[in-house]
Amino acid sequence: MTPACERLRPAVEALSEGDDLGDPALLAEAGAHLEACAACQEAAEATGALRRALDDVVPLPPPDVWRVFQDDLAQRLADVAPERRGLLVRLPWAAPLLALAAGLLVSLGALALQAVEPRVILGARGRLPLHSLEHRDPTWAPGGRSPAVDLAAVDGVDAAARALSPDALAALHAFGLVQVPSGSDRLADLYPLEPRPGDLPPVATADASLLLSGAVAARAALALEVEVLAPGLRDLLAHALVELRSLEVGTRDAAAKRAARRARELLGVAAVLAGVDPRLPPDARARVDAEVERLLAGAAYASPLLGREVDGRALAPRGLFAPAPELHGHARAVAWLGLAWLPLDAARPDDVRAAGLVALALAAGRGERRTALDLQARLEAAVEVLHGPPDDLTPLDLVEVLRQGLGASEVTPAALAAPGAVERVVERAAVVAAARQAGRVGPAGAPVFRLLGGARTLEGAALTRLSAPALPARPAPTSVDLLVVLGAPRARTVVSAMGLDAPGYDAAADALADEARAWTDAARPVPARASLEQARLWAAAALLERQADALPAAPGRYADRLLLAALAALNAPEPWPPAPGAGAGEGPIPLVEPLPRLHARLAFTAERLAQVLDDLAPPGPCPALARAVADLRRVARLEAALRDASLAALEARAPAPATVEALRDFAPTVHTLGPARAASAEDVFVERAPGGQARVLHRVVHALDRLLLVVVDPATGRPTLAAGAALAASERWTDGARLDPARAREGALDPPWAEHVVRR
Repeated sequence: MTPACERLRPAVEALSEGDDLGDPALLAEAGAHLEACAACQEAAEATGALRRALDDVVPLPPPDVWRVFQDDLAQRLADVAPERRGLLVRLPWAAPLLALAAGLLVSLGALALQAVEPRVILGARGRLPLHSLEHRDPTWAPGGRSPAVDLAAVDGVDAAARALSPDALAALHAFGLVQVPSGSDRLADLYPLEPRPGDLPPVATADASLLLSGAVAARAALALEVEVLAPGLRDLLAHALVELRSLEVGTRDAAAKRAARRARELLGVAAVLAGVDPRLPPDARARVDAEVERLLAGAAYASPLLGREVDGRALAPRGLFAPAPELHGHARAVAWLGLAWLPLDAARPDDVRAAGLVALALAAGRGERRTALDLQARLEAAVEVLHGPPDDLTPLDLVEVLRQGLGASEVTPAALAAPGAVERVVERAAVVAAARQAGRVGPAGAPVFRLLGGARTLEGAALTRLSAPALPARPAPTSVDLLVVLGAPRARTVVSAMGLDAPGYDAAADALADEARAWTDAARPVPARASLEQARLWAAAALLERQADALPAAPGRYADRLLLAALAALNAPEPWPPAPGAGAGEGPIPLVEPLPRLHARLAFTAERLAQVLDDLAPPGPCPALARAVADLRRVARLEAALRDASLAALEARAPAPATVEALRDFAPTVHTLGPARAASAEDVFVERAPGGQARVLHRVVHALDRLLLVVVDPATGRPTLAAGAALAASERWTDGARLDPARAREGALDPPWAEHVVRR
């Protein structure tokens, strides 16, 4: 065997079998070599004899079966070392024996294709291990209540008075704080790296920390989508569709074939949206393409594939995905999978079988290849970080449901069509679904299957259960309801003042608060993969507690100021890319708004999320995830310093020198990692009237305000007027349509209960 034999082997094989490689020069060279090389002549003759023998004695299977066989063979050959693929050429003396063996194997395989149902071993595949982390809110020995002060004696008031309107100055004198327009929407603009002479000293506000932490968490979520979820979902869909085709071709049961086709078309829509070739027959591909076209038109339509009404507008990339065009196809695929749920209902046997076949397809492994259930587990863990654990049953659940419901560790497609099989699967699915709902917010529903299970949000549960029809006498829900559920006494007063109280409201809110205890109780272990929403609400809940009287501000107005900040913090900042910034530790030392529990929770969440991203990163370079982990750990260090400085302020002592040095990184971190803009708008609830009309509730975060607040300067021990960033939010109802953020912010008004906000 010469190097020329090895180099020309593919062309020699193609020439001997009559194939056209599309390279005439290469084929001519292979022909000349074949004429001169005895070893290659012998191998070519053996190959020809093998083909003639097989043509005579082995009937070809149907074309669709043959395509599956060819795909499988190509995959297996791709996994074989190159030196093993050319065995016939390398060992020409063994060709006759190999030809005989191949003829026997292919003959047996052809018979097997006609007689044996494909069997899938349901191996034990669970979710990734989930551990909890311990967190304890800090406690402190109060250094005494800050007495009311004469603002005339507060440092900085005279200079500030010249820039304030009479109404703003009156509010500052009455409340000890005032919130006024800043003229900017960039957090960095409110915290200059080099303050100008005469500027008020900066104060690190709760709002600034919430915006900074939210922006870094949003970028971490985007990195998780780019480097874990999007490529992983494409691989999962490709695997599932290939295996579903094998199951459909291999089974002889008509019901199983019908269910496999349904599953292939449903996943085929997601595949096309995600940029994956679904490899469907022409008629099925036409139906899938028609569905995709309707979805992308962005209007409501009756979906032939789902058999129900679909609003194409729901697939428009929003929130996290809006500023990332490279993820728009992935976003639409994920949204479609959320719509394409299958009821696990004995009255819908085809849907139950289709769900079961998706689980079988992902459990199927080929040779030494691993099944796709490991990938499914990793994707579910990533989704859990973003949205929470699934409420619905996923393939990981259904594999166990099939094993227990059918009483077998090996399952064929036809087994799902056996008498009583669907009923046993549905019965077992109901048990698993009921167990899944234990400890979750909201009532359990009938079990359904999703490739990536949906998760109900706490806000969705609150607005649904605190509005009609659950509370028929209530005129409308409000985002403040969520703050009531999180335990804010002041929020209940606000709801009443807005005229939105109703009979049964308090009892329903108390019941929800009990269910949401895991979101607010800092004494309980925190799941390592707690969702971003849970982390955001857990931090906001720290603002809703009664705060220590460490500031001279009027307690009622200060509670309203924190309630407004918490309301605005319900919106997630957009994941704008980091900006070039100053070096770490090179900024002015800010004063602090003493909120140690808020900062402790933000520091804990940033470090926890960094650990989770490290765990979920796939092998190989992941630059976006690596950057996100580094940013999260920088924020964790900064928030830990703000926690320690807050504790020092509450205990009326000077902060440690290391804490002071760490605070020098506040302004540089804000400039580098803060959001490009604070304003945002989210549609949070859709209210449907009996006649079908819909109203949409939007929560709008305004452009940044400037908070003027009297704090104690630890360097002098004197009360000082400081300035920092503040958020404001309001609500807006529209008839029938979701608004884009720019339109939703038009004409937004401050809530009337926020008297500390002065716009004039």
